[in-house]
Amino acid sequence: MNIMYLDPDPVVCPTLLCDQHLLAQINEARLALEGKWPNHPVTKWAWKNRSHWLWLWCFAVNCCIEYAKRFGKCHASTDRIMSMIVDDRVEDLSKTEVEIECPSWHGDYPDYASYLRARHAEWIRDGKRPAKWTGGRVPQWAQEASP
Repeated sequence: MNIMYLDPDPVVCPTLLCDQHLLAQINEARLALEGKWPNHPVTKWAWKNRSHWLWLWCFAVNCCIEYAKRFGKCHASTDRIMSMIVDDRVEDLSKTEVEIECPSWHGDYPDYASYLRARHAEWIRDGKRPAKWTGGRVPQWAQEASP
């Protein structure tokens, strides 16, 4: 379970995810927000403080919105995620400072975009099905990886 932090703004971040990752991020964010795996690093990060939890909640909500835009239907987790908010005063989370901890698999990559650019290029080189953005914009890092 990982949260693909491609932009500090939780509204923009989901728009940069390919279809496959968008679907996975909805489920993974929901599990972390619910505290389903309390010892997992993402869950620990989310529950470290209110700013982290709210950033992840806003990210999850916007993943659901992006999913609906791309596929014309609501994701099964949308209602559950929407009902999680702790109060009705959600501050401007695009300006909230959150500590992002790089997971150990990151290796030589400075950020998720660099990692995904390399993976995307590898998928294309190996003839595997490349990532796709249904009805969305293809991020710059993915365009750079394409032939």
